[in-house]
Amino acid sequence: MCGVTGIISKNKNIPYLSDLLNPMVESLNHRGPDSKGIYFDENNGVALGHNRLSIIDLSTKGHQPMVSNSGRYIISFNGEIYNHLLLRNKIGVNSWVGTSDTETILSAIEKWGIETTLEQLNGMFAFALYDKLGGGIHLCRDRAGEKPMYYGEISGDFIFASELKAFLVHPKFKREVNRKVLATYMKYGYVPAPYTIYKDVKKIPAGCHLIVNNGMDIKLRKYWSLGKSTTANDHSINDESQIRRLKELLLSSVEQQMISDVPLGVFLSGGIDSSMVASMMQSVSNKPIDTFSIGFNEKEYDESSYARSISNYLNTHHHELIVDSKMSLDVVTELPNIYDEPFADASGIPTYILAKMSRNNVTVSLSGDGADELFGGYERYYKGMGYWSKINLIPLPIRRIMKNILLSFSNDFYNRINNPYFNSGKLGYKVHKIARGLDASSSQEFIQSLISIWESGHKIVLSGRQLDTNYQTSSMASFDDIETFAMHCDFKTYLPDDILVKVDRAAMAVSLETRAPFLDYRIIEFANALPTHYKIRNGMSKWILKQVLYEYIPSKYFNRPKTGFSVPIDSWLRGPLKDWAWGLINPKRLENEGYLNSAIIHEKWNQHQNGKGNYQYQLWNVLVFQQWLDHQSNL
Repeated sequence: MCGVTGIISKNKNIPYLSDLLNPMVESLNHRGPDSKGIYFDENNGVALGHNRLSIIDLSTKGHQPMVSNSGRYIISFNGEIYNHLLLRNKIGVNSWVGTSDTETILSAIEKWGIETTLEQLNGMFAFALYDKLGGGIHLCRDRAGEKPMYYGEISGDFIFASELKAFLVHPKFKREVNRKVLATYMKYGYVPAPYTIYKDVKKIPAGCHLIVNNGMDIKLRKYWSLGKSTTANDHSINDESQIRRLKELLLSSVEQQMISDVPLGVFLSGGIDSSMVASMMQSVSNKPIDTFSIGFNEKEYDESSYARSISNYLNTHHHELIVDSKMSLDVVTELPNIYDEPFADASGIPTYILAKMSRNNVTVSLSGDGADELFGGYERYYKGMGYWSKINLIPLPIRRIMKNILLSFSNDFYNRINNPYFNSGKLGYKVHKIARGLDASSSQEFIQSLISIWESGHKIVLSGRQLDTNYQTSSMASFDDIETFAMHCDFKTYLPDDILVKVDRAAMAVSLETRAPFLDYRIIEFANALPTHYKIRNGMSKWILKQVLYEYIPSKYFNRPKTGFSVPIDSWLRGPLKDWAWGLINPKRLENEGYLNSAIIHEKWNQHQNGKGNYQYQLWNVLVFQQWLDHQSNL
């Protein structure tokens, strides 16, 4: 993991470029504290910067920006290429200087060109490649979008960087909020690519390659996309062969991602995904691996005992931290600095705490991210569509009446019902969420309601209008079923713009590299080609993945409902965070700022305070934006 920065400027003199680039590099020091590097080409007004977190080849031979053997290409690279040793064998005889994957990328580009090289790379990456002969900059991002890359033009300077922090140091950056993006953020809790919260900055979508020449002409091309499954629901495919193939792919991915010149471990929640990664790591390790987990004093949010049980079974070297409310609340004030733009996934709080604890022992940690989107792990896939099949049998006018009736009862009313299928305090929230989709006219509209936090983000933002995401622009007709459609959309939007943002920024804030074995592109393409019944079978999510896991850990360790990795925002807003929250959203402040609809927000605030509804997620979206706005004014 590293930080990438750079400039193409019409002002080509070195002092000007240096005055811009140096503070940009400094702003990303947390992404790479081991060394810094700068490259200038004053003839073309190009500058590249790099912050290095040394993982492979710790010597100065891995220093960046790195120049290719011929001198034609200069690269600033963030990420890891897991098959780089295999690529070196393909490249053949070469005068290798060191053992870094950065050098491998440059040699591959010199031999095959950038297009073929991108197709060959198996890893997570975002890099800037300057072609001195061609006179342009190539900005490339990995297939799944694990590593970030932002770009924008500011007063004649084309800027690119791993994080938005680098843009803020430009003296002419306006920091103007894009209200359309703000409305979309309010709906989902994150900002989807290619947008950012700022009008003048965009992010490169996953699997894309952007080319910009010295005249600032920009061309964006997609070199990889998920595509459509061609196997449909072919039940003639043999279960045993598919299970064996997935096991082979996972083992190969885990083994490749364990290659490191620094200590590494794994985040272990005790759930299916992280346990799969941990068990395979332990199976190929000659010593106990390091596993890391956190727990909470609030029992309904605590999974530490499950992680502990898995660790004991696998005989790992386990590290555990029980988090109290003060530790979590201390992180809340750091969120704008960690994430740079409004980001309301509350699980970012424990993710940061987990990363910080892990960094005390290792420099690299593997995780189970990506498995839910690839193998049908979310409730909206295996339960939500079951709800819809029943709801759709009821005439729409009756459903509208049912919606009003169900929403008329408070969360507390439902929570008092003793229901074994829901965790304490969660039934009301679930009933209200499903009720809000009762008047949907299609399965696509119903699942859209399930993922929406504010149903109408444009009503919350003054002069705002929501932007379309994959859920609106993708056609259900292209998919065999609604479950596959939902997984496809989540992989293209929710995974790169929420889950992977959360992990990258939280880990990089403490200079920890994270790796996700499930996002090996071979596994992505295998999962995409699998018929749905291999992912969801007889109401069981991640069916095929569990068959592999049970070869390592008995199924009895996982006989429990899926729980999320989150914190008790609902009770915090009625207790320790109440005064803080009110200071950010009191009517006078909202009206003076002119971004948000004060009346709607305070209706939800009052209902949340008196227990008539659980609006923690809607309010949290608002509060995170307000805190980010406050942070901006103090920079």
